[in-house]
Amino acid sequence: DLVVQSGDNELDLSWQPPHELVDGTPLEGGPLRYQVERSQNNEAFAPLGSPVDEPRYVDHKVRNGVTYRYRVRALRPVEETYLGGLPSEPVTATPRDLTPPAPPRELIALKTPEGVRLVWAAGAEPDLAGYRIYRRIGSETAVRIGEVSVPNTSFIDREPPTRGRVFYTVTAIDTAQPPNESPPSLEAEVIF
Repeated sequence: DLVVQSGDNELDLSWQPPHELVDGTPLEGGPLRYQVERSQNNEAFAPLGSPVDEPRYVDHKVRNGVTYRYRVRALRPVEETYLGGLPSEPVTATPRDLTPPAPPRELIALKTPEGVRLVWAAGAEPDLAGYRIYRRIGSETAVRIGEVSVPNTSFIDREPPTRGRVFYTVTAIDTAQPPNESPPSLEAEVIF
């Protein structure tokens, strides 16, 4: 029952301890230890560090977007050493980016003959992919009206409402799949 949860630059492995030997006899003796093994790019499995005492291991030495395979061996104490059992069935996992970019800053909304022009400061994250633009009229819920890719830091709402108070926000998205989206920027208001 080896299970792997994908995280941001980490993979969290957990499993159920065995209760019997390969031949079906009950497992007896001292506490078990576990050897976690990893493979990448279909290479041979190699041990990850020293055996662990608990049925859980977090691998922090992984990169987002790279696929890894894992298996675990139970080790039982026999006299002065440990005897390793058969490996678990391998499982595959890929860590992924779960960290959104920072929200855009310095959003300005200006009425122009073309519509409402929005301008904001560029984000600094290396994996920044673009920005999503939202519009809210009065107390209604904000609706996405557009998206631009980096390096663009402006957008024109060519069909703004003709009356009332209109509020705009911008979020940043990164290159992760699916993309992580930042919280919204501070609102910029235009009154018609």
